[in-house]
Amino acid sequence: MQSSTSLAASLGLLALLGTAAVAVFAQPAGSDKPAASQPAAKAPAKPEDDPMHQAWMKSISPGSQHKLMAAMAGNWTVASKFYFAPGAPASEGTGTMVQTMVLGDRYLRQEYKGNSPMGPVEGLGMMGYDNNSGKWVGSWADTWGTGLLSSTGTYDDKSRTWTMAGEMAIPGGAASKTRHVMTFKDADTIIFRMYSSLPGQPEQLAAEITYTRSK
Repeated sequence: MQSSTSLAASLGLLALLGTAAVAVFAQPAGSDKPAASQPAAKAPAKPEDDPMHQAWMKSISPGSQHKLMAAMAGNWTVASKFYFAPGAPASEGTGTMVQTMVLGDRYLRQEYKGNSPMGPVEGLGMMGYDNNSGKWVGSWADTWGTGLLSSTGTYDDKSRTWTMAGEMAIPGGAASKTRHVMTFKDADTIIFRMYSSLPGQPEQLAAEITYTRSK
């Protein structure tokens, strides 16, 4: 990816070329008189004075939302309940989750290992806050599938709850819509609920997971 300074320089060059072309074609036909030169825009004395540079630096810098994620870093024990059919009893599982801030404290990396009714399961996730879109973002992959679940959503400060929405492909080619509700109950407890809705069917609770910080 180009740096903000080189990108600004490239855009400035294109602007100068465009100005020159307009000046040439604006001359009357047959005229040999050169068009009056236009004063070139004054470049910022320092890269940090360039508005584009300033905008880029602001967009890539961690903020209060990223500090909020950092509070969830650490080792967690996991108790899971899975609901495979409406009205059926829950199937339970256990595991561990290691959450680590990575890439300059911009993202929360999640690594899960545990047991489930379908056998051992491992998963990797990334959670972040996109300064440009103003939305929370997430991705998840595990040994229960071969796809990558991406989601976006919002955070409610009063209830300390994230609500994320995504979509994933299921066998047969259809798509299942998902809604994740995660509440940071206290410094040592996180409650995560996943809801899913198959095509033509109402939304139902698919999983309820309790994270307890390891001491």
